[in-house]
Amino acid sequence: MFLRLTLLFAAFLPLLAAAHPMDESFVWGNQTVATATGVDPQYGGVVCDLTLSESRYPFVAYGTTNPASLRSVRWRNGNKIDEPILTTSGEVTAVQVQATGRDIVMIHEVRTYYPVNFAWGHTLYYSRLKESAWSTPEPILTSSGGHSFDLDLAPDGTPLVAINCPLYTGYPSSDEVRLYRRQASAWTYELVRPVVDYASVSSVRLAILPDGQPHIAYIEYSPISGGPPNHTRHASRLNGTWSSTTILQGNLGAFACGRDGILRVAGAGAYREFRNGSWSSIEQPGEPWASGTRDSLAASTDGTVYLVGMMELRVRRQGVWSTFPTTTHHRVLVDDNGIPHLLGAKGSLVRHQTRIPSSWNHSDITVVGSPDARLLGVVAPVNDDPRVYAYHFEDPAGNREYSLANGSWTNASVAHQTAQVEYVRQPGGPLHALSGAFHWFGSRTSLTSDPIPVNTGGSSSTAIYSLALDSAGNPHATFPVYISGSGNWIYYAAKRNGSWQTSQVAAVSATTHSAVAVDSQEVPHILTSDGFYKKVGATWQREFQLSNVRYTCLVATADGNLHGLYVSDSALFTFTGKNGNYRIERLDEGIGHSSRPSLALAKGRPIAAWVSTREYPRSYMLNFAEYVGNYWRQETVVPIAENQEYGDEVRVTADPSGQVYLVAPRSYVVSSTIKNRLLLHKRLITAPATPDRPLRPVMNPARPREFHLPLPLASLPLEFQASTDLSTWTTLLDLSAHPALPAAPDSIEIRGDGFRNDLIYRAPADARQRFVRIAEK
Repeated sequence: MFLRLTLLFAAFLPLLAAAHPMDESFVWGNQTVATATGVDPQYGGVVCDLTLSESRYPFVAYGTTNPASLRSVRWRNGNKIDEPILTTSGEVTAVQVQATGRDIVMIHEVRTYYPVNFAWGHTLYYSRLKESAWSTPEPILTSSGGHSFDLDLAPDGTPLVAINCPLYTGYPSSDEVRLYRRQASAWTYELVRPVVDYASVSSVRLAILPDGQPHIAYIEYSPISGGPPNHTRHASRLNGTWSSTTILQGNLGAFACGRDGILRVAGAGAYREFRNGSWSSIEQPGEPWASGTRDSLAASTDGTVYLVGMMELRVRRQGVWSTFPTTTHHRVLVDDNGIPHLLGAKGSLVRHQTRIPSSWNHSDITVVGSPDARLLGVVAPVNDDPRVYAYHFEDPAGNREYSLANGSWTNASVAHQTAQVEYVRQPGGPLHALSGAFHWFGSRTSLTSDPIPVNTGGSSSTAIYSLALDSAGNPHATFPVYISGSGNWIYYAAKRNGSWQTSQVAAVSATTHSAVAVDSQEVPHILTSDGFYKKVGATWQREFQLSNVRYTCLVATADGNLHGLYVSDSALFTFTGKNGNYRIERLDEGIGHSSRPSLALAKGRPIAAWVSTREYPRSYMLNFAEYVGNYWRQETVVPIAENQEYGDEVRVTADPSGQVYLVAPRSYVVSSTIKNRLLLHKRLITAPATPDRPLRPVMNPARPREFHLPLPLASLPLEFQASTDLSTWTTLLDLSAHPALPAAPDSIEIRGDGFRNDLIYRAPADARQRFVRIAEK
């Protein structure tokens, strides 16, 4: 539902100034870019890099094996586009990308084994994406050792690469630092640092200032035991001659020129700035900081500094440092609206992150001191009254229904008590409950027993039951049945014309978890721990096989697609498709053994919630995702620092308007005993946060009628859509009193596809001319 809102421009201006991408009201928007198989042998990380096309659109390159190749991911028109760049003759060991306008410049290293020489060769290649086509890779340099290199672009777009060249000319040292430049389709280099006895080089970094002058930093260390300690040197060129000086005692972490034209360095727990030809005094970026040699640094035009490393993003504003935990720490860039974009890996997942406005509010369903609660379910609310069901181990009354009918939480006993039950209800329909083959329906105070006529054979207490309703409100159920001599089977039951019909689906080898959904053609589908099944006539046809997965979830959308969610080992997987054509993707990692995700529909669009962990420092993250276009758009529900006590099971649902309700248990300790209380997280807006759209409102002072407003204010229930039907566009604010506009407008309209959101000036003219685009497209 689209809402119309009118605001005075004068009231809106303070909000423009107040919004900042790292305020505490912001959380992480996460996008799983890909599952990468290429590994950097020098640092042990996933081979990947990030740049911002046209200074705002994320473009990711990542390496794979089998076959050895490079691929790219970008986001356009509401879809994620994952496509090949090139295949290689050897293993891709490193990649860097830089954008110049819409063009992408790429340097990658390939390691190849030469059996004739019994040796490895490492070759750096250059290629360029121009008008949707990649140029043939050009070799820059080949040596027997791996290269530490860094790519940057001159103001005119000329690519320069600083390279540590291992020459192996003899012990005790062999490292040169060179600066390569591509001109007239050829690569030439100048010597920055010659070979120095007893001094080796690593972690070369390159930064080009707005005046076109290159600056290089690197670690210099002794290759022999007992030599001088590691230190970081800065090399610059004056009148064609290179010279260097030590700027940090310890390892280099990050070295970059920000959008404000200032050169900065960080490493060894220290930070400095290069202004007017000299380095500032050393300052500590906040609390004690263990920098790595692959940290990354960027700065916005207002001088805000973003320093990422060791699973933390440190932000410096007006000389004050703040720390924000994150799950990625390979690269940070700042787009043209001052929004930081991060790229890194969580396990084998390449992930893009950016800060988005928190669109959630939170309320306690139960509080510390309440009986220990086990979350059983949450059903679709009516009139903003979600119903939450829980089992209390210490409460003899057993299951309870929590209601938010009058703005505060009340609870009452349900008409039956069991710790293993699933609840479901359609708006306006009866409540249904399922525990094994035992089914009830009715209301909280009066549940009618309606058992399914099958003997479950004493199924395991770890069983996961599933209950879904078709368009007519008929219940469909799955549950495990133990058959002597045959083991556990998943059974399906559906009630039609007042009677239950049951059938065997498949045997399961281990976990007895299953999920059922009914598609738009009223065909049931079942996801079990060993495979995905579709009912064809009177038989069950396996669509694809799985092996010992757990915590299965399944929904069907109106277009006939099935969306599934399940846990395998410590990873969360999703699949999407229909009629035998399914795409399986890894959505997240760090999923606990007992972590149970949840899947539902919001206005026909799949939504999901789950808990994952971050290893260092260890914390638990409550995650939400919605399926947009062809990919899952993810976000943390609360800042990571606050997510250290979340339990494993979560439930998510939505009311008919698309309002999302997420319930999760949160742990607390009483007398050395861990107990759970329940919290409701309500999503205030359908957030437009996407990888290549900044999230802070900006007014261009040079063009007063041009605005970029991809961010709906966090307190406003706005929604974006990609429709070209102007009648459905959402009115955001009224600028009729603003003197900079030549005519009194009716409103400013906003159109968003999640990637480039346009504000439209709506003037009192005829229908053909009333909409004038004033935001850059």
